[in-house]
Amino acid sequence: MSNPAVETGCELKHHRPITMWMRDGKRRITALPLKPRQQRGQQKQPTAGAAQTKTQKPLELILMRQLADCLAMPIFIVNREGTLLFYNEPAERLLGQRFEETGELRAAQWATVFVPTDNRGRPLPPQKLPLVIALRERRPAHADFQIRGFDGVVRRIQVTAFPLTGRANRFLGAVAIFWEAPKAP
Repeated sequence: MSNPAVETGCELKHHRPITMWMRDGKRRITALPLKPRQQRGQQKQPTAGAAQTKTQKPLELILMRQLADCLAMPIFIVNREGTLLFYNEPAERLLGQRFEETGELRAAQWATVFVPTDNRGRPLPPQKLPLVIALRERRPAHADFQIRGFDGVVRRIQVTAFPLTGRANRFLGAVAIFWEAPKAP
């Protein structure tokens, strides 16, 4: 059996390996991050860089990212504050840049960086974007509009966004699924 730490580039003491079966029948071993376990009777000691460490994301967001990574449709995931957490490879083609190059973006950044416009070229305010509606109003939304990708190409897209709610109605963020719209006649 292969070592998941080698395949995923992570240390097993902080990750739990999981096996996933892909559509093509191939097995893929990946890992989910775990919170470090404290030893019984020990208090957690503050570290010098404690203020700079990132908090762990909810399991549902980790799983949603994993699902998005396995799908062929463009997907964009944000947390409850609106911070972009991930977009998958099919989304990279429409947005004009790889996620690794973009990284996480705050809502104010991603809502304007793609220069969303209506089909007549008029700027769309962020509150009209489906993902912003899903975040603020916690309801699904759909729209057809244009964006200018990081590569400078203007694309007409259709977007459906929905809020991501975990167990006990815990609001986690929102997801947008989008695709390039057919050319207008």
